[in-house]
Amino acid sequence: MDYNIQWLLLGAAAYMLAVINLIRVCFLKKQPSYGLLLCSMSLGALTILEEFQSVYYGLAFGELTGSEESLGIVKDIAETLTVGIWVLIGINLIPLIVQGIKKRIAEKNSDSESKA
Repeated sequence: MDYNIQWLLLGAAAYMLAVINLIRVCFLKKQPSYGLLLCSMSLGALTILEEFQSVYYGLAFGELTGSEESLGIVKDIAETLTVGIWVLIGINLIPLIVQGIKKRIAEKNSDSESKA
């Protein structure tokens, strides 16, 4: 079977963008980039579509059959991609949560200073 690695490259790019956004917020003390967030999630969705497209071509051109083994492969792919996308969503949410916490702390500090 001719394995298509485009899904792997797209997935790696999605995670890379999510980690860059995480580093920006946690270590560089910058605002989260909503552009990076959108690109990361879009690449994650493309990863899923690309992998299922390669499975479709395998079934359409006879490299995979409709046997129980092929259905097991598709099930394993679906489970792996589901876990992967949830992890990607979690990584993308961390910068937003950190930013929200920073905002609340800053508001709390400014309120306590104005009262004093």
